[in-house]
Amino acid sequence: MRQPNTAALLCGMQAGKEVAMIDVSGDAKSCFFTDLARAYCPYLTARYASRTLRRWIRLNGRLSSLLADTGYSDTCRLLTPKQVAVIMDELGEP
Repeated sequence: MRQPNTAALLCGMQAGKEVAMIDVSGDAKSCFFTDLARAYCPYLTARYASRTLRRWIRLNGRLSSLLADTGYSDTCRLLTPKQVAVIMDELGEP
């Protein structure tokens, strides 16, 4: 499985708010689904970014089956390091 090149991904990009970081160097770490969704869709609200990422997962049959093998469900809020790695491997880096 391909390892992402960046050391960290920006998740929250709104001015005046704390910025959450997802460390993806070497070993991926657990993160909230919303944080990963905001990394892929930084200009959307957390709600719509999450909906968009869930829709991408649902429409990508290969990604859906790989995530199902890791125990992912459509209602999960916290992603395991394996799930983060699978999503980033299939969708690319945000």
